[in-house]
Amino acid sequence: MSRVYKRHTTEAQTERAINYEKAYRKYQHLPQPSVTEVRTQIDLYPANAAYVVAGTYTICNLQKHRFQAF
Repeated sequence: MSRVYKRHTTEAQTERAINYEKAYRKYQHLPQPSVTEVRTQIDLYPANAAYVVAGTYTICNLQKHRFQAF
């Protein structure tokens, strides 16, 4: 059986999202580090309808220049 939940956003959540966009939009065109490797371990527990996920990301600077501090 599958269930579909409607996501309701409150006015406060919308306001936080707007403020986030305004605060960080100035960084959108700056060079960003790249995810170069993802490792995950997923343990499934079907009897409990549960799972546990653990993982790591490797992030590298693939740009020609160093990132500058903000």
